[in-house]
Amino acid sequence: MLSQLQEQYRELAAQVQAVMNQSNGKAGAMPADDQAKFEAMVNDLDQLKAQIELAKKAEALHAWGKEASDRLPIVRQLQNTELPTVESRHAFVKKLVGMHLNEAEEKALKYTLTIGSDPRGGYLAPTQLSQDLIVLLRNMTYIRTWARSFALTGAGAIEVPVQTADVLDLVETSEAASSGTSDTQLNWGIRVLTPRLREVTVPIGRLFEKASAFDVYQIVLESAAYAKMTKEEKEFLLGNGANQAMGVLVESASGFSTSRTVSTGTANVIGFDDVWNAVAGLRSQFRAGAKWMIHRNLEGRLRKLKDSANNYVWAPIAQGVYNSQNLTSGFPGTIAGFPYFTSENMDDPGISGNITTGRMVAILSDFAQSYAIADLIDMEVVNLDQKFYPQKALGFLAAYDGQVINENAGIRIKVS
Repeated sequence: MLSQLQEQYRELAAQVQAVMNQSNGKAGAMPADDQAKFEAMVNDLDQLKAQIELAKKAEALHAWGKEASDRLPIVRQLQNTELPTVESRHAFVKKLVGMHLNEAEEKALKYTLTIGSDPRGGYLAPTQLSQDLIVLLRNMTYIRTWARSFALTGAGAIEVPVQTADVLDLVETSEAASSGTSDTQLNWGIRVLTPRLREVTVPIGRLFEKASAFDVYQIVLESAAYAKMTKEEKEFLLGNGANQAMGVLVESASGFSTSRTVSTGTANVIGFDDVWNAVAGLRSQFRAGAKWMIHRNLEGRLRKLKDSANNYVWAPIAQGVYNSQNLTSGFPGTIAGFPYFTSENMDDPGISGNITTGRMVAILSDFAQSYAIADLIDMEVVNLDQKFYPQKALGFLAAYDGQVINENAGIRIKVS
């Protein structure tokens, strides 16, 4: 399925290139009929791109379903020194949702680390359940996929060293001189990642009470991952650092400071030059792994940018073809040569008209160098059938934190 969609994208991109070639690469020189055809084909490319992203996620989830139990190492031993089996994890979740367990499942459950004998009193989830949840989240969220991550057990925090000032770059003769001049500019500090509890509610319904044919573990786990994803992605982008993660879009001395922001050259507008100003602001050592994060409406605005000759700056080019005048080229799509990804939690500039002043509409970063996430894998799970009657639900008390660890590895675009 994925390969077929990608092939369709390449073929359509080649057709778009052919239409461009008929006007010598100038969209503004096209007859009205060709212009309409060109824009319709670009819209079809957008739809194919969305289908490709969904297909990629589906394949990732399928692979996860086969390999999740082996993807992450057990970081702590269970009380009886035996590792949780697939049966014990499934039995644990079935017990939580109030389903009857057979003798084999009851036996498997004894190898699961729990607190309390009644699910309404709460359970400390098996370590593997927490790890499976984290693996699944990595397939669902961009920043968690790219960032550096740490798994913690027990209460506590982790300290990550960060560079607070760069080298002074003195000439070697002065550094070696008898006067003893030395480079004292380079300094290091500490970012403390402290996982804090968040409640993640999963309204699973009452279908499990009578329908035992469902894969309860898979459904509960995917539902919990989706609910947690919506919370943490917004926090990793927009959190203010006060009892929550430090978001990458927030201007703060504890995260990306104002020095890592490029303002647009024209008030309430984003233009072609603003994109290149951001690229110029990112040091070369961080460019190899850099990626854009934008809202889908900014993608729409960039697609509609035209130069002084009324030619589209953004023009889809077939794979293997390069045109230096274009904002994007190749497959998958790039902006100024860097891959881009869209998130609904990014600042929304709207699809047309003036953009509100102060919108942080884009970030270009090597997130593996700029951001770190810490998870507490001792996760409590409680049956919430009283609180959410008649839907019935589970409540996950999950703990995580995210902090910027190197602001030089990222740059944002802010609307003037």
